[in-house]
Amino acid sequence: MLKNTSLFHQETEGKLAGCWVLKQLGGDKADDPDSEHSMDKVLVRSNGILTYTAKDIAYHLWKYGLLSNDFVYTKFDRRCLDHEHSG
Repeated sequence: MLKNTSLFHQETEGKLAGCWVLKQLGGDKADDPDSEHSMDKVLVRSNGILTYTAKDIAYHLWKYGLLSNDFVYTKFDRRCLDHEHSG
């Protein structure tokens, strides 16, 4: 969904190289990639880890029924975790 907008892209250079960033409209600092306080919001770090903001966006899209797919759920078996720590 975000990838279809011109405001969401993967940085190729600078301190955010490799990160997926959501550009903020307005403000001079958003245009300066070397600014210490950029208005742009990193949603996916260069190592592939999602930021809290990215997870929050996904949750709200799901909550309001805007996602085409539901989250995948699996039952958590606590016994497996207890077994790993008892040995």
